[in-house]
Amino acid sequence: MKGALSGRPLFLWVSLFIIGEVLGFYLDLPFLVYPLFFLSLIALTILITKVRLSWLFLVLSLALPLGFWLVFTASHPADFEFYADIVWGEVESEPHSDYGRTTYFLRVGALEDSGVKRECDLRLYVIAPEGEGFARGDLLKIKGTVLPPEGELAEYLRKERCFWVFRASQSEKIGTSLTTLGAFFKDLQSGVQEEIDRVVPYPANQILSGILIGRVASMEPSATLPFKESGTSHILAASGTNVVLLVSFFLLVAQALPIRKKTTLLLSIPFLILYATVCGWLPSITRATVTVLVGILSVLIKRDKDFPTTLAFAAFVVLIMDPMALFFLDFQLSFLASACLLAFVPEMQRWVPGRAPRILKDSLMTTIASQIGVAPLVAENFHNLSLIAPLANLVILPLVSLILPLGLISLSLTLILPPLGRPLLWIAGQGTALIQALAKGLGEIPLAYLIVPGAPSWLKWLYWGTLFLSLTILLLGFRKKTRAIAARLMAGLFLVFVLWLAFFPILFPPQLFEAHFIDVGQGDSILIRTPDRANFLWDAGSGSKSLKYLEELGINQLDLVFVSHPHSDHINGLFPILDNIPVKMVLLSKEGEGELQEKLKAELDKRNIPYIGIGEGFTVKGETFSLQILAPPGDTSSWTLNDRSLVGKFTFGETDFLLTGDIEDKGRKNLKNKGNLSSEILKVPHHGSANSLDKDFLDMVSPLVAIISVSQTNSYGHPSIITLELLREQGIWTLLTSKQGSILVKSDGKIITIEKER
Repeated sequence: MKGALSGRPLFLWVSLFIIGEVLGFYLDLPFLVYPLFFLSLIALTILITKVRLSWLFLVLSLALPLGFWLVFTASHPADFEFYADIVWGEVESEPHSDYGRTTYFLRVGALEDSGVKRECDLRLYVIAPEGEGFARGDLLKIKGTVLPPEGELAEYLRKERCFWVFRASQSEKIGTSLTTLGAFFKDLQSGVQEEIDRVVPYPANQILSGILIGRVASMEPSATLPFKESGTSHILAASGTNVVLLVSFFLLVAQALPIRKKTTLLLSIPFLILYATVCGWLPSITRATVTVLVGILSVLIKRDKDFPTTLAFAAFVVLIMDPMALFFLDFQLSFLASACLLAFVPEMQRWVPGRAPRILKDSLMTTIASQIGVAPLVAENFHNLSLIAPLANLVILPLVSLILPLGLISLSLTLILPPLGRPLLWIAGQGTALIQALAKGLGEIPLAYLIVPGAPSWLKWLYWGTLFLSLTILLLGFRKKTRAIAARLMAGLFLVFVLWLAFFPILFPPQLFEAHFIDVGQGDSILIRTPDRANFLWDAGSGSKSLKYLEELGINQLDLVFVSHPHSDHINGLFPILDNIPVKMVLLSKEGEGELQEKLKAELDKRNIPYIGIGEGFTVKGETFSLQILAPPGDTSSWTLNDRSLVGKFTFGETDFLLTGDIEDKGRKNLKNKGNLSSEILKVPHHGSANSLDKDFLDMVSPLVAIISVSQTNSYGHPSIITLELLREQGIWTLLTSKQGSILVKSDGKIITIEKER
């Protein structure tokens, strides 16, 4: 043990440094911690000096507080009071557009409030109307309002060292921050993309752009889905895979010429820097380039055999440059995969018989070893599990290793001599089309791809604890027998983890009727799950929160999706769901109309998903439940779109759920004339607006529980005090998603239980 500890001091130091970063971020202590930490370090130093402990122990003891200090300082706002209605700044990131809005980070140089202007230096997360056409490096003057970030957005922005949201109402470009060199590289990026689009047909052009220069944000989900299902999405983003493949290509060429290995690595450095520049120094490519450059440096100074130290030093360099990098998935995936490759591959290769093909001994074991490190992260963050991933990577990565250098060479030639470069670029495009076909074919194999729920806490803690223990044993030079036991133990736990995620939802479906009122902010989204394995979705909100919720539960298919009416807060969230989860059929209000409904129909036609318009009298019957559509009736042309919402009554035993969309006065009057409204659970119409309920309607429904789906910060004043007071007077237990989060109602047909997110 003593030899192990003294053999990898930097590895140990960086490990403690990272633990300090985690503590600093999640403990979230007040600023008083700064002097306390300095005093404690002084006391610790005196204590170590008197006890005469080793210098190594002293250095290790400094790692944890240093990590704490750096990440805590970076993840908290400076002592600055933010107030402004006009900001001036530089667009720091490529604007991203979806769901009718554009978002980007702005480096602010000046603020103005009530005509008073002051200089500053801070970051803002700007939310602007879609289609403004700004780009990274533009200088803007923006009018708008400051908003406090909430929930997941607040945590994400904190990792980005950004603590304020600015909702833009008017934006004006006033210049650019790009230098002549910066403008040249920006034009070069545009020229590269134009050449790819000119020579390579859709969708191979988008995939090739991702492989070559990391243009993932502009890809259509339909183009990326085959790679997600086959577990090869990592090849679409400029990251560590690209940089390693480039260096491998240089080494292969050098071996053929021949050129000395160290000379080749030295010559590859400017090419790697140029490649990262063409990619726009995206965060993923920046971290990967720094890591590989550190690795090259270690080889040049004859440290290529000490892989753990090299890996630790690379991680430390990246974290000193950006302490918050630790909390981003690309850093976690790349370093965990690298650590697992170094640790497990030598041990796992011994498990393969000596006469087995080399590809089985090397490539397959390499793929499985990397999956040991990344599988829990992929499952937790993306809720997908590709059982075909080891085979898919084994087949596709060799093709990518050919297409990446061919594509970069052909693009270089195309920009200089188009007649010579474009044929090579076309060949690269054909190879990309082959990769897409392979990914699609492998992803369509039964059970190749599953949407998986989050793992239970006990399994996650067991997995991570065992993984870090195994990495410590394997990387710090413990005895051979101990290393073999650690590798086998981790491989066995990896198998248990994968099987649990893959088959738990199948073997243990819901035993009760479940209605999930999903917290989507200002909007509606209700998931219905029945004991006979049916999954129904009633509306989908306006963003991606419904999708995330479904993925968290491991929903691999929706049997029916109901769209109560075509307003954005009910329908827009369906588009990301269609991109990720199979849907058997969509049911629309037969009285619905408008641009959004036509857009949805076009998307469904494109995907060959059947849809029909339904109204009063439509029924669905299962083995354990029934659904009756109570509205809208025919001939509602004079009604508002809200009043034409679908209204459905789910019945399970003696329990009824009434889902009412956004009906108002006419919709309620129609229902009162029909009767048959009595229900234990009422989804309050129109987010609890002032005209959403009346006493007569409540008397007919006579609910035990009323649920209002609403945002805490909506601009409509929902829910109305009038509605809340009426519910209180009627003695109805009222729950709001803005306060309780997502709400789960379960029933065995008689007894109802309610679970709240918060």
